Amino acid sequence: MEQHASSYRSGQSVTADNTGQYRTACFSCRTARQRCDRRKPCSRCTSQGQTCSYPLRSNRGRKEGSINKPDSLEKLLARINESPVKGQVIAAIVNSLDTGSDNLSPPLTDSPGFQNRGLELSVNATTRSESPEIPDTTQVPCPCFKLERESHVVSPLQIMAAAIAADLPTTSLCPSHTSRSKDGNGLDERLVEYLTPRSTHQKDWHVLASQSNNTTLKLESTACDPVTARLVDQSDVSLYFDLFFKMRNPLVGLLDPVLHTPEIVYNASFTLFSVICALGCAISTRPRDRILYPTLLSLADASMMWSIAASVKSLEIIQAIICMKYWAPLHQRQADDPYWLHLGHAAQLAKELGINRPSAVTEQAKALAPDASTEFKERMMRNIERTWLYVFIADKSFGITTGRSLIVGWNDLPPCPCQWWKKPMTNPSDRMISGLIEIRVQLLEALKQLGRGIKTPEAVLSWHSKAFEALESTRNKACSTDDPRIATSLPILAFYMDHSIMVLNAQAMRDLKNIDEEVRCADFLTVSRRAFDVARRALELALSDSTMRELRLGWHNNQFIMVAHAMTEILHAIKRGNLLSADVVDAATKVRSVPRYLEDMAQELPDTSAVHIYTALSRVFASQVEKFVSLEEQNTDQDAGIDSNLFVPEWLKEVNGGSLDPALWFDVGFLSVEQPSFGSADLGGVEDLDNLTFN
Repeated sequence: MEQHASSYRSGQSVTADNTGQYRTACFSCRTARQRCDRRKPCSRCTSQGQTCSYPLRSNRGRKEGSINKPDSLEKLLARINESPVKGQVIAAIVNSLDTGSDNLSPPLTDSPGFQNRGLELSVNATTRSESPEIPDTTQVPCPCFKLERESHVVSPLQIMAAAIAADLPTTSLCPSHTSRSKDGNGLDERLVEYLTPRSTHQKDWHVLASQSNNTTLKLESTACDPVTARLVDQSDVSLYFDLFFKMRNPLVGLLDPVLHTPEIVYNASFTLFSVICALGCAISTRPRDRILYPTLLSLADASMMWSIAASVKSLEIIQAIICMKYWAPLHQRQADDPYWLHLGHAAQLAKELGINRPSAVTEQAKALAPDASTEFKERMMRNIERTWLYVFIADKSFGITTGRSLIVGWNDLPPCPCQWWKKPMTNPSDRMISGLIEIRVQLLEALKQLGRGIKTPEAVLSWHSKAFEALESTRNKACSTDDPRIATSLPILAFYMDHSIMVLNAQAMRDLKNIDEEVRCADFLTVSRRAFDVARRALELALSDSTMRELRLGWHNNQFIMVAHAMTEILHAIKRGNLLSADVVDAATKVRSVPRYLEDMAQELPDTSAVHIYTALSRVFASQVEKFVSLEEQNTDQDAGIDSNLFVPEWLKEVNGGSLDPALWFDVGFLSVEQPSFGSADLGGVEDLDNLTFN
């Protein structure tokens, strides 16, 4: 464990006496309530590999009842208000916010090559643009330019921190000024410590080594990862990493294989290391790994939960949470899945680290690899930027599961994310990430236009025709290229884009149905036909494309939902009629083949995988398509009244529809027009629409 412990040094510790001892115990021994030999470093910190730092001054000898110490923030505010430089301090803060100064970035106190800078101003401000725009070589305007970026207010805490930061350089030069003098000048140690920003980019190894024995949630250092716990050896780890990056990572594209080798990941974070091992073990065909998987999964989940509880601030923790949530085992009840809580922590942690600001990304990449080549630093920057983009994507991707909208808005995106994949040192899968964001921006704009317009069948059909053509054009341009470097990721991107188009179609059909209860109107059937074609195309990709078939064991939970959504669109379209017999037979064949396809996957995946529940659901859909096809073969008049219970499976008939949880409608109805409806007019703001644009 000692090899992972940090050796931070405080730049403002008091000087030791002639014997080499300090007047007080170090912070680590104080926290643990242990005896300290008061040397630098002390023997206890050395033996346990902990940070050994001392207070700025000794409080010994302070008189009881002293009134010179500011014991509340109210007194500090009053002091700032009475200060003759009050206006200058506030003006400096406002000016620095307007200019987007790099001084607003939090200090990287535990990064290589950086010393403790003392107390610095830490303002988490989002600027409009901190990097030059990337040229759009496709000659098509990036849809992201329409996104408005909100300004941020200055909080009282930021004003106080700025005042302390302005006062510290003069007072810190003289140790006697650090304590409160009789004339009221100087700063108090407790106040300085309170307003000093915490270190960012910690390693979970460092936090684990310094955890207190009295902590509520304690992680044993001998069982924090599979290697330390002696559950696996290096050959097992190599196999798990190979399986993960071959079968699962291509479907998400979050991790860079060059930067995420077993050695690098293990040194950076045992949490991310444990997660990758568990997710790789899940798709291993070795009998031993089938037995070992539950243990590795439990170990990875425990490490992730501990990192959240201990507030470990590192990029790897964000990556571990996202990966874990995409392939997490299903809960007994969908409503009990705490994914939104974990992803919310990841999103807030990303903002805390500042990876949503281009200037901070550049600074952090240089700090993490100060002596690396330019190419490696570029790759580090892409790793940080990719993580923030995927925080946004995951935030929206899981909205379909419970209908919850999380905390990352469109205005949090960096400038021109649709062209981000063209930057140097990107991965082939980065084309997929930029394409996902591009089509979601277009979908968002289209849904906003629908909400502002007058709802008539003609108006809705006109809107849908334009939006459908725009999204189809984006899909065709993004997914047709001769570049062999990104060719493998294009079928995956096409599948995700098809699902976004299905969401557009479902919204149009819902509004048409709300306007005209006669579902046989020509406008409705036109949209229904488009929805049928897109859903059939998506199923064709999922079942027949060579890339998708090769990666089938790596499917994440949301992909099963997308397949089920496509099946429901096909079933509803067949039920409505007005389709060619050949198309009905082709689509019905695809729906019938889904259960067998998922059953083959289920045989190679653990019982906790989402594939098992969606295999059962696909059987329900397959039985329904048999009913519809049989009716058509018997020349049943499809223009007759539709039995509303024909499509409802038996297990759902037993449930009172009025008492269903809305989340269940999302999981079962997949935004189809037959489910309880809500119009886009009810979705007032941008964030209200975010939960519709999942991947």
